[in-house]
Amino acid sequence: MKHAKLDLGNAGASLIISRGSSSTEMVKAGDRVFDVAQRKGGEALRFSPVRLGADDPHAIPLTPVPRPDAVNPMDQVDENIYIGDVRSANNENLLREHGITHIVNATEELPNFHPPPKFHYLKLNLKDNRSEDLLRVLEPTFQYISSVIRYNPRAKVLIHCHMGMSRSASLVIYYMMRRRGMTFDAALDKLKVLRPLVNPNVSYRAQLKGLRAV
Repeated sequence: MKHAKLDLGNAGASLIISRGSSSTEMVKAGDRVFDVAQRKGGEALRFSPVRLGADDPHAIPLTPVPRPDAVNPMDQVDENIYIGDVRSANNENLLREHGITHIVNATEELPNFHPPPKFHYLKLNLKDNRSEDLLRVLEPTFQYISSVIRYNPRAKVLIHCHMGMSRSASLVIYYMMRRRGMTFDAALDKLKVLRPLVNPNVSYRAQLKGLRAV
């Protein structure tokens, strides 16, 4: 039996899975279950979320997860807002190329890579799991971003997590709901057009849906 260590980013911690003779295998990481499609020889090719039964607490939407190298480090949401991953957060040249002035670091595990005076930071220390209280940071983050833009209408704010998929996406979705009066579903659909990787975890979805349009 072969084993491999797989890094699933903000979908869950690295974990060891066993590989049998079949070409696919289901693995569980944190709140998510993935079907691992493998290349010949057993090398992992991609992770695809699996739809479980409606009563299963780990059930998530069946949305393909693109390979990291097929996803932009950051994507522009509107004139002032960008969403990104650890690659964008750690790349000072890329940040300056896009005119980023402020950075919202949604993660607990990543440092502020380029602290003041290079960039202004808001660090939220969110975990990407079912027990995290997302609501506690939504309005304060929205107010922070709004005040930045009021002070400098040309400011550019990067909102990032590890993959730009769940934590940062949830913050951007709330920003869209709050600023544009959109429903959760409308904001999610719009953001997925801009960044197909977007896929907030089950708990974050439930918390955002409970807000309706704000």
